Amino acid sequence: MKKIGKIFIIIILAIVLVAAGITAFLTITEFKPEEEEVLDVTGVTEKKLNEGGELTLLTYNIGYGGVSADMDLYTEGGEGVKASTESLINRNLDCIRLLMKEQNCDVLMLQTVDKKAERSFKVDEVTYLRSLFPGLSSYAQNYKCKFIPLPLRDPLGSVDSGLLTINRFPVTESDRLALASGYSWPMKLFKPKNCLQVQRVLLGEIPPAEVKAEEEPAATEEEKEGEEDEKEKEKKKKKDDEPAPVSIPSNGGPELIIVNAHFESLDGGSIKIEQTKALANFVKDEYAKGNYVIIGGTFNQTFPGSDSTLYPLRDTSNFLPGVLEETLFGEGWSFAYDQRTPTARLCNTPYSELDPYAQLYVIDGFITSPNVSVKGVYTIDTGFKFSNHQPVKLRVQLKASGTAVIGQPEPQPAAETADATGGAVAAPGMTAGNGGFAIGEGVLATDGTIIEGTN
Repeated sequence: MKKIGKIFIIIILAIVLVAAGITAFLTITEFKPEEEEVLDVTGVTEKKLNEGGELTLLTYNIGYGGVSADMDLYTEGGEGVKASTESLINRNLDCIRLLMKEQNCDVLMLQTVDKKAERSFKVDEVTYLRSLFPGLSSYAQNYKCKFIPLPLRDPLGSVDSGLLTINRFPVTESDRLALASGYSWPMKLFKPKNCLQVQRVLLGEIPPAEVKAEEEPAATEEEKEGEEDEKEKEKKKKKDDEPAPVSIPSNGGPELIIVNAHFESLDGGSIKIEQTKALANFVKDEYAKGNYVIIGGTFNQTFPGSDSTLYPLRDTSNFLPGVLEETLFGEGWSFAYDQRTPTARLCNTPYSELDPYAQLYVIDGFITSPNVSVKGVYTIDTGFKFSNHQPVKLRVQLKASGTAVIGQPEPQPAAETADATGGAVAAPGMTAGNGGFAIGEGVLATDGTIIEGTN
């Protein structure tokens, strides 16, 4: 018995030492982004945007190309941890690419895009998507961890993921703005560091100064003579393969502020509220300067005025969406969403359209400032084949004057509004032309691979 007791103690000590070692390693290597960081913008601008102009945007949480309909997740009551095969990742990414290409939008706002993560077989999804869509792009990390030891039976491993925005219009600057976390040590080591990804779009003519890629530093004499070791050569080759950042000067006039957002999901609700307050404060300041603002993404909250009976909450044990507080933004701000089609599902089981108990949500969409007229919003029904979220498309027009006039938005034609059964919603105390509404638009069909329909 004494021998068994000693063996048991040794095993316990070994487990404690391993856990302590992993925790110490993760503490030392913890991802600690600054409150505000300037992001590289790469690519080539394609189009000019003027005040009074129209544009289309698509927000899509692609679930790193791994959370397709046949997948469940351990974090949401299921058992799945990673994508089953690399070929599945590549198939889903290709379908996502074809879907977005067919929509032909001016701005793509993507969430849960992996840079190199074990759950997606270290496929560089950022580079893949950047290379396939024209325009200027920037990437903001919001989840980076050297090793996630959960679940113990099959650890998730390393994660490097974030937000990717691809924009056909001239982007003068892009920034990463940190959002509140709310998690304490050691849980914060394994949790996303949520953020806002902001792009500032030039309106009107580009100043005469040429758009130039930032010059790469000249090679050292040692490099020229081939005296650097193999490790340094590999690092330099990797850097050379990355696109050079571009710089477009501002013209000093009003700008279009594009905000790509992904809020906390698995909290009790307080973190989402703090993140919403930070977002509202930032965008209201931008609007007060005379800028236009469009926010898109995964809010993990339902929208003001939405019909809670359409997708009743049957499972609140693993994920509970909050409700976006419209009063935080003020009068005239619009919440654009299409509640005829769910934008997300709970991954407690694989998805089936025939399952009457599938837990569905409308938590993806857009928020726009009063000087942006919403012309239409449409959720594209993919049957959750490629991701646990579905893409939402928005069509808007920037009002002709860049002057912010709070509480006096331009009325929308009655023909473009509908009741809840038609997909449009007016928040309490608001009319369809005074913010808080959603408009269904167009008819799209899917064959499971390529989405076809009107733009």
